[in-house]
Amino acid sequence: MEITSFTTTVSDFFTIANNERSKFDINKKQYVIPKYQREYKWSLEQVKTLISDINKHEKFLGNIILNEFPDFYEIVDGQQRITTLFLILIALFNKNKLQPPSGRSEEQKELFKFINHKDHEQEVIVLKNESIGNDYLNITADNIELNIIDANDIYYQKTTFIDIFNLIVKELSSINDLRSFQNKVLDSQLLILIGDTRGRHNDSIEEVFLDINFKSKLLDVADIFKGYCFKNYSKSSHEELKSHWTKVRKYIKEFEKIGYSDLDGQTCEYIYHYLLSKPDSYNIPANLSNKGIHYLENKNHSQTREILVDMGNYGENICDFYSKLHDTSYYFEDIYSEADRYKNNILELSILKKMLISIIKNPNAQYYKFPLFMVIHYIKKHENLKNTLTYEQFKKFVSNYYAYSFLFVSKPQHKSKALINKTIFTALYKFDSGDPAESIHSGVLEATKVLRKEYLDEYSLAKIFDENKAYILYSLMDHYSAQDNFVKDIYEYPNFNKEHLIIHDHKKAKIDWEEDGNSFSFYLKELLGKDGTKYLTTVYKGHTANYIILPTALNGSLGVKDIVTKINLIKNHYNQPGTSMPKHIKIFVDNIENLSEYQNLVSLKGQSKSVPEITDVYKKFVKKYYSESNLTVLHTQLSDGLKTSFSQ
Repeated sequence: MEITSFTTTVSDFFTIANNERSKFDINKKQYVIPKYQREYKWSLEQVKTLISDINKHEKFLGNIILNEFPDFYEIVDGQQRITTLFLILIALFNKNKLQPPSGRSEEQKELFKFINHKDHEQEVIVLKNESIGNDYLNITADNIELNIIDANDIYYQKTTFIDIFNLIVKELSSINDLRSFQNKVLDSQLLILIGDTRGRHNDSIEEVFLDINFKSKLLDVADIFKGYCFKNYSKSSHEELKSHWTKVRKYIKEFEKIGYSDLDGQTCEYIYHYLLSKPDSYNIPANLSNKGIHYLENKNHSQTREILVDMGNYGENICDFYSKLHDTSYYFEDIYSEADRYKNNILELSILKKMLISIIKNPNAQYYKFPLFMVIHYIKKHENLKNTLTYEQFKKFVSNYYAYSFLFVSKPQHKSKALINKTIFTALYKFDSGDPAESIHSGVLEATKVLRKEYLDEYSLAKIFDENKAYILYSLMDHYSAQDNFVKDIYEYPNFNKEHLIIHDHKKAKIDWEEDGNSFSFYLKELLGKDGTKYLTTVYKGHTANYIILPTALNGSLGVKDIVTKINLIKNHYNQPGTSMPKHIKIFVDNIENLSEYQNLVSLKGQSKSVPEITDVYKKFVKKYYSESNLTVLHTQLSDGLKTSFSQ
């Protein structure tokens, strides 16, 4: 490929000038950011830094790599800077409006030539961005506004664009000499590299981008991956490649909604996790390059295409599956063939969906998620797997995976790649090697049970209360049926709520002592004296020992009542016909009732004792409940309560 290179000014760049300095083709009226390129993602801080640097003096703004087409230049590298400069020029245009408004000012006319060009008597926006639609600007005589239509915003950039533009407007308002700043912007320098697609060689301008970024260690993992795809693909198939990459790029953004991220270009978790599931890359590093050799190095066109197509289909299958989980009429008809027989099992189907949503939307470590994603992906792409998977197998798999995922994120080291267990992947790849589909289901289910058991044996209850984990912990403890291998109910807000059992969420930890003829209020913060502030820490208020999960109506009736009244109300609620006290609540109640200090409190009821006498006994109860010896007992009881749920 023949490369044209030259330095130019921002002014010449946006006017696409051809002069002694700039060698643009003046017949081209537009730059295009194609939709297969990454989204705009500069941070507010990066934009502030750029404006500040330019305001000090015009500067060199780096390389811009372009691909030449008959009617336009395609931006291969530099879209973040070019987009930011374009937004700055638009903001400057708006700043130069006449006061009061009376048409376009001379200053605006000067700036407008950098924003819009005439092409055969039609005006075209100088910078077209296919990922936000062609008409993303609303242009009037003296004002330009962003007009990004949601339906055209394929990478969900609208909010980012609005925030960045508002920041630019704010930053410009703090600059005293806008004319001087404008001149510095327009005089700043760019190094332009243009690939001539008419050249004799079969190289791609994307390979120039790859050489500059990868070999200079200016790594952006997703774009480097894309660059290798262009390198490995036949040039005649580049348009097909762009389509496949656009699909992958779309699902990189979609996966951000379930906790995946593209961390400053250094790790693209969507691509990274997909490759971690492959036998030839189980231990691949986050930059996808092992000892300087990229994963796609030496892969041919067919191998690269197979990876890219499957990676896009993987995202499509998972996002489609996750979306359907929120549909009450969905009964997993695309997962197992006998779904029609069980579509009226509304309660069980609802529980399955709740467990799967909980697994997928948990924002913590992603490593436990993608074995599940790969199972769903394989089922949806291999009809044989769907045809042989039974409803009971799927129920058991999801229940055990729900338990495993909770136990996984409960480990302190859950962000370590070393924790990934490959047995589920191994079972899946047996199918690719010709093993019968039935062995996949039994292998995956057995692998998930082993994972659940392994993590359960190591489980230790956290001292600091975590509401999301508590809902899952107590759902498993109270509702897992070892006989059925199924979680028969799931706690979730708003039907259930956390109860501040001992220390209420009141500024001073108020307690209402309820007794006929002798009711009064007091505050634990004052009662506990020098230790009164501890209830604000994990020692008291934030401790796991302070919370149980109750039906919302029951929770609301407890308020800030004293502990004796609370225990009686809880026991009365679960003594009703057809109800039984859940295991985790019974553990708390039994623990409290076994304390002599609590029994002393019980004995005071109806005795009309003095306030100091009652509060003194109450203080002793709180101290005993939160004593190290009792907390150790309670923690052991709760941990054992979870473990026995899987064996009873």
